[in-house]
Amino acid sequence: MRMTMLHVPNRNSIFTCYLDESGTDNNCDVAVVGGLILDSGQFYWLAEELQSVLSRHNITPPLHMCEFGMNNRLGHLKSEARRRLFEDVTSSSSGKNVNRCHM
Repeated sequence: MRMTMLHVPNRNSIFTCYLDESGTDNNCDVAVVGGLILDSGQFYWLAEELQSVLSRHNITPPLHMCEFGMNNRLGHLKSEARRRLFEDVTSSSSGKNVNRCHM
């Protein structure tokens, strides 16, 4: 695990968190949470891009993997539609805008 500390004196920042609990149910004593904490000033475009992708695919946010189960909200999507959706999501989140990040 690599941890990086970033200190910017005299700067107030607003952060956006994308967190998700995974693989647990009501009978578990523990929860696993993973996610990202992003500086909103540098990654404002990410939410806009995701909204645009979901709109193009006629999907109302949020996008969550459990919704692709057979009896869930997005379970009706066929393999090809899912592939196109995931390609759009990953290409928008890894596109040229990522170069705006400063570490």
